Amino acid sequence: MANIHASDEIARLEDQIERLAATIENCRKVIFICKGAIISGVLLAASLALGVVNPGPLAILCAISLLLFGIVGFGSNWSTLKQSSAALNQVEQMRQQLISNMELRLVVNEEAGEPR
Repeated sequence: MANIHASDEIARLEDQIERLAATIENCRKVIFICKGAIISGVLLAASLALGVVNPGPLAILCAISLLLFGIVGFGSNWSTLKQSSAALNQVEQMRQQLISNMELRLVVNEEAGEPR
């Protein structure tokens, strides 16, 4: 009877692991995009400073916007990534603990005489 409850709890934890893994993957993608925005903003600002690009208001606004978007997005998703990774480790440990506490029995294939 306890194994039934443990199995349900393990299934719930595995669903939570999948959600956390998806969150972590999304954070990594957004962080990658934010790094690109930061690099683009720096390159645009450098080209404005060197006179490669006409320093009009739109170009300056774009450089500032790219930098701000990249920095804010990176910081936000980095903290979410760290929190989700810590939660994922904790949930995986809980799942492993439940599995190790279950009374599992070995099933033997009688035809081959080997465990399956």
